[in-house]
Amino acid sequence: MKNFMLAVLAVAVIVLGLLYIRKPHFADGGGGGGRPPRADENNLTHVKCNSKNPNNPSNQVEILVNSSVGLGYTDKVTFGCEGELVHWKIADPGVKTFTVSFIDWPFSSKPQSLQPDATGSTQNQPVKHINMKYEIDAYTLVVTKSDGTTITADPHFIPMGP
Repeated sequence: MKNFMLAVLAVAVIVLGLLYIRKPHFADGGGGGGRPPRADENNLTHVKCNSKNPNNPSNQVEILVNSSVGLGYTDKVTFGCEGELVHWKIADPGVKTFTVSFIDWPFSSKPQSLQPDATGSTQNQPVKHINMKYEIDAYTLVVTKSDGTTITADPHFIPMGP
């Protein structure tokens, strides 16, 4: 019985030692399972707004509207930081016009439906200040194609906070 207790104690010490060694990986939120974080994770930790891009800073956010699916895959969810200027723009001649309608308005300008002007773009909309890390605002995009048919998309815009 004494040998059995010593064996259990030895196993417990080994397990606790391994957990102690792995502790920094668990504490840093590095993806779980003790693996180190990747350069780009699939979460909000690695999102950078245009104005915070060290290689090519800009306060402009352009969302291209196309005649095949309305919005490209990468524009289905778009991020913006306070003060950045967001506009939607016709990307190809198959788009006659479009309308952008938000449920909750994520900009500091007066709420409105957005449509392209003679240049093919909507007016710039300044991203509002938010006190949270982010909020998620759904909107509807209705594209009228040159042949008269329409495409409807339900993308999201995410204003980023401090």
